[in-house]
Amino acid sequence: ETKPLLAVVSVFLGAILSTLFTRMFSLSLGDLRGVFALGVQEGSWLNIALNAAQLTSMTLTPWFMVILGAERILMATSAILLGVFVVFPIIGGNYGFTELLVIHFIIGLSLGVYLPMTISLALRNLQPNVWLIVMAAYSLRVSLGMDAGVGVSGSFIEVIGWQWLYWGCALFAAMICIFAWKGLPLSEINYGLFEKTDWGGMLLKILSLVLLYIGVVQGEM
Repeated sequence: ETKPLLAVVSVFLGAILSTLFTRMFSLSLGDLRGVFALGVQEGSWLNIALNAAQLTSMTLTPWFMVILGAERILMATSAILLGVFVVFPIIGGNYGFTELLVIHFIIGLSLGVYLPMTISLALRNLQPNVWLIVMAAYSLRVSLGMDAGVGVSGSFIEVIGWQWLYWGCALFAAMICIFAWKGLPLSEINYGLFEKTDWGGMLLKILSLVLLYIGVVQGEM
């Protein structure tokens, strides 16, 4: 038995997590550079890897929701995030710059799937009389993630430890995975559409977005 409300809660938690972690990471980047022994330029590339990956997955998610189903995407990406968020802080100090780039690209790739599917899943699983409330809640996730990120990241870095920047988000990932599993039915894979996928067009669009983003952020540097 599926529970649509749990599905909606899972994607809203994902939207909050995406905004919150991105905000906390950017605010704590100076401290994390010290933890990982990185220079200013190297630290900026970590931020770029995180955000460029989100651009990539945001572009691909709507199409793969149709092919694979939202439940597979939600559970798979949340499980990946849970694993990375739990394991990375334990051995994070032993990674080199290349490994750090790859890890934060994976985190960004997983975080980017939540925002494109939030509204569509909410409107599909709830009655029209609550759609306005859904829209209001969706808009609040921006201010919640942005504002909460300042105090939370400061507490993690200065009081508890930088590891909790990741371990705290692991709790979100675990809840998202469980709620998606309980709330969404498992749909069949649409192999017909999968075979018709325009991989070249998707690649060109993603590459153009990422290069444009890198050019804007790193152009002056």
